[in-house]
Amino acid sequence: EVTGVDLVRLQLDLAAGRALAEVGLEEPPAPRGHAIQLRVNAETLGSDGRTLPASGTLAAFEPPTGPGLRTDTAAHVGYTPNPAFDSLLAKLVVHSSAPGFADAVRRAYRALCELRIEGVETNVPLLLNLLRHPAFREGLVTTGFVEEHAAELVRSDAEHAHLYFEGELDAGAGRS
Repeated sequence: EVTGVDLVRLQLDLAAGRALAEVGLEEPPAPRGHAIQLRVNAETLGSDGRTLPASGTLAAFEPPTGPGLRTDTAAHVGYTPNPAFDSLLAKLVVHSSAPGFADAVRRAYRALCELRIEGVETNVPLLLNLLRHPAFREGLVTTGFVEEHAAELVRSDAEHAHLYFEGELDAGAGRS
């Protein structure tokens, strides 16, 4: 997202024996802005940082859309993730061309608030808390950050907006 390079295509070209110069990458492109990938999983996080698989059937699945946002998913209403395998429901990739990391964090937070998933527990509350954490917003995290701050990140008392319609639509509404 920040370089405009299709990494899968590049890996295939390199595996086929092409040189970086042949694929136009003798010099790496300059990064443009910041990107954040959010892996939404059918799981919960224990207070010790351990992930616990969740099961159920998706009763609602409405991913966010818009500029600077890509959602990669195969999930759909009626989908039942198998807790014995990868619990990934969706990858939300947010890109901001702004020079500061804060804009990408704001966009990622809004995208998660727009994501509607019902029928199975997810790690969305953890991701929302992570995006609001001051150390994350300032880019001061390490690979052990989630485990070190698990108790703080799994708190359920944090309020987050739900930016989607939560009611049931009346199929007959608006007819005359």
